[in-house]
Amino acid sequence: MLLLYSLSNFIEVFRIMEKMRIGIMSQGIVPAIYGGAVESLVTLLIEENENYKLCDFVLFCLYDKKAKFISKQYKNTKFMYIHQNVFYRIFYRLKRVVLKRLNPSGTYLKDDFSCKVKNIIKKNYIFKDNRFDCFIVQEGEH
Repeated sequence: MLLLYSLSNFIEVFRIMEKMRIGIMSQGIVPAIYGGAVESLVTLLIEENENYKLCDFVLFCLYDKKAKFISKQYKNTKFMYIHQNVFYRIFYRLKRVVLKRLNPSGTYLKDDFSCKVKNIIKKNYIFKDNRFDCFIVQEGEH
């Protein structure tokens, strides 16, 4: 049997629960000032959360000056902007193509963005004694 809940019922269930701490890793620019499907979805999610205040979001995304300015309006979302080196991104893609040719079965290679986010979380200097209840990852090319 499939249960369908209206948005208001769904929100009431979350109001009963303790406020969740959710981490989101998006390899795009959020808020979605340049568009993008995932970026727009994440932006919609954090905008709705501003209205209902159900979660504390920590969002890891690419740095953009305009996006950083706009993000200051969100009170229930902490933005962690990752600066990307253009040279490294080109090098990473070339390295990925070579490794894919050598091992067509699929070698998993983490990119610079994923490694930077992992290091920030590992160091845990920003999130002392605070763990994520959920972590959502957009891996991009993987």
